[in-house]
Amino acid sequence: MELPRDKFDLQCVEALKAEPLHLLRPHIPELLEWLKDMNWPVARPVAELLANCGNDLVEPVRKVLRGDDAIWKAWVLSELLCHTTANVRIELQEEVLRLLKQPTSDERCEGVVEAARDVYFLLCNNDL
Repeated sequence: MELPRDKFDLQCVEALKAEPLHLLRPHIPELLEWLKDMNWPVARPVAELLANCGNDLVEPVRKVLRGDDAIWKAWVLSELLCHTTANVRIELQEEVLRLLKQPTSDERCEGVVEAARDVYFLLCNNDL
């Protein structure tokens, strides 16, 4: 299986959509890297692909949300967690609440609080 080589490698992302989940699983952390800048052409298709990976997302996303890249956190919250399963959001509820209640100054400046609020809204409303 081949992963995107650059931010324009849309053909590779399309091929990944046909791969079974068990083959994608080990590559989730690498694929998450493409969500660091949603202006990259591959970013949205990769987010769509990852949104279907279910609970396999939890630990790699937890690492992002506990990290110190505020922009990446905002993108992961708004472009991935808002579009994945309720179970994934429930598993990451602790991190989402921390981002809401105790954001760093970077997280406040980069829109993380607003993105976390959107995810929290979905948690509270059972995805209605």
